Amino acid sequence: MKKQFPAGVSYLPSVSQCDGKAAIVLSADLKNSFSVVVRACDNGDRDPCYNYLGERSCGTNASSPFKVQKTIDAIIERQGVQSSAKIHCLKETGSSKVYKMVRRLTIKRVNPVRNPSRDVYKICLPSRTRAFNDITIVSTGNEKLAGNTGFNAACLSQKYLGCDLDAAITRVCAVK
Repeated sequence: MKKQFPAGVSYLPSVSQCDGKAAIVLSADLKNSFSVVVRACDNGDRDPCYNYLGERSCGTNASSPFKVQKTIDAIIERQGVQSSAKIHCLKETGSSKVYKMVRRLTIKRVNPVRNPSRDVYKICLPSRTRAFNDITIVSTGNEKLAGNTGFNAACLSQKYLGCDLDAAITRVCAVK
């Protein structure tokens, strides 16, 4: 697990371009990565109210607080240098109750992964409410909604965060 953010990765707990939600901004050699998510204490990236159901839980982006909801092409500025980037908008703000579970983010550079040490970045997120590798968004372009991959029958009835979140946080983040 990487302890420091690579230069081409930024985490923002709230950004206006994502309707005030959290975002992960990828630039440089990580800009066109296959996927990025934040992960809970148990390494999960699904709705914590149902993640114990495994494959019987709905796995769509829209059903998870930890998965990307849309991407936005952007020009960013970091330390006086402008570059192109992709903003990956998440479903919740960094200060949301459910994000008390967030401990890291994972970037899958390619799919399929052939070399995990090169193709997957696992990055510690020491604070969900503070920006890391802060950037300025100069301009934005095309927006793309996340696909509905992971859809199964459970998605027809699973209510988003449909449980006692305090109990879910305790269950998911229990020290084992």
